[in-house]
Amino acid sequence: MYSSNAQNIAIPGASDTTGRPVDRAGCYLLEQACTVRPVHPARRTVWGLAASRSRLSARPGGHC
Repeated sequence: MYSSNAQNIAIPGASDTTGRPVDRAGCYLLEQACTVRPVHPARRTVWGLAASRSRLSARPGGHC
């Protein structure tokens, strides 16, 4: 079972491109006063927030 009371949420693949599902999800979470951590490999900011780079890297065989 999971907790539905999460307030700190990382969003891998975050993008503030209008119309993308991840944009709608991120905006909704911000409206709900959640702390959002956008994660994007190239962008420095998303939704006006500093974006983190993923610390995971793909290994041969498709495993992380």
